[in-house]
Amino acid sequence: MKGLKGIDASQSLAIIALLIKVGQFVGDSTGFSKAHQDIFSAASFVSLFLFGVSIVLWLQSSQKQLGKVDRIAERVEEIKREIDNVDRIARYGSGGVWLTRLLRTGGHVHGQAGGITLADVLLDVYTTAAEDFHRLTTGSKDRVELFEYHVVDKFLLNLMRALPANSVWLGVTRLQSADAWSKQSAEPSYISFQDLVERRTRERTIAFFRLWAFDADARAREAESVLRQQSEAGLQLRITVAPEIPDMSLIWVPKSSPMKKMDGRIDFESIFTKLVGAMEFEPLCGIEFKTRSGKELDGMTIYAPNSDPFAALRIRFKQHWDLAKELAL
Repeated sequence: MKGLKGIDASQSLAIIALLIKVGQFVGDSTGFSKAHQDIFSAASFVSLFLFGVSIVLWLQSSQKQLGKVDRIAERVEEIKREIDNVDRIARYGSGGVWLTRLLRTGGHVHGQAGGITLADVLLDVYTTAAEDFHRLTTGSKDRVELFEYHVVDKFLLNLMRALPANSVWLGVTRLQSADAWSKQSAEPSYISFQDLVERRTRERTIAFFRLWAFDADARAREAESVLRQQSEAGLQLRITVAPEIPDMSLIWVPKSSPMKKMDGRIDFESIFTKLVGAMEFEPLCGIEFKTRSGKELDGMTIYAPNSDPFAALRIRFKQHWDLAKELAL
C-alpha cells in the first residue's frame, strides 16, 4: 500500500495519526472538543492505533530492507569470486597458448628443452594433481600425493638432449657432496643429465669444461671418486677453493653442423678464443644456479647471450679457470 509518491504505508499511517493529533490540538484550543467529546476520544484512540500500526509496518519494512542488503552483499561477494576466477583464467589460462607456441619453435634449443620440460610439468604433474584434489573434494578419492618436482634438473637433461653436435659447455659446479652425484641419493633427472654428459663427451659430440669450486680442500678430497669418474669420461676438470664463485653454465653451439666429431682433447685457450671471437660458435645462453646444501640445484636464472650478466659470467669463469689447479688423480 502506497500513500503519496515515494512514501510507503508506514509513513502514510504516521502522517494520518499526526493530522488527527493536530486536529485534537486545534479542537482543544477552540473549545470544540468539549462539545464533541465522544468524537475526539475515538479520534485519539484511532491516532494511537494508526501510529502503532505505522511502527509495526516500519519495522517489517526495515527487516526486509536489511534482508535485501544482506542478499545484495552476498551477491557482490559472489560476483567478486566470479571475477577473481575469470582473472585467474585470463592470467594463467594463457599459459597453454604460450606453451603451444614454445613447442612450435622447432629447432631452437631453448624452445625445445623448455617446452618439453614445462609440458611435462603443466600437462602431467600439475594437471594430475588438480584432478586428484578435485576428486578429494567430491569424495571419489581419499588421498592426494605431491612430490617435489625438480624442474631445473629436468630442464638440464632436456637441454643436453637438444644441444647439437660439437657444442661447448663451460660450467662451474658447487655440488660438493658425493650424494649429489650418487644414483641412490640424487634426483634421477640430474643423474640422467650427468650420464648423458659423460656419454656425449666420450662420443666427442660435445666439449665439456667443468670447474669444481669447493669451500675447503677437505671437500675436494671427499669428491675424488666423482672427479675420477668424470675425468675418465673425458670431461676437462679443474678444481679451486673459491666460495665466492657461483654455480653457473655457459653454452655455445656451432654456427654450422659439421659431420666430423671433435678432437679427443681440446685445448681450453684455443677453444675459448674461438668462443669469444664467435668465429665457429655462437653463444646460446648463460645459466646461474642456486644450490641447496651442496647437494642439489634449487633454482636457476637463464641469461641471453647478448646480456651483460652473460658477459660477466664469462669473464668470471675465465679468471677462475686460469687460477684453478689441474686435476691430479
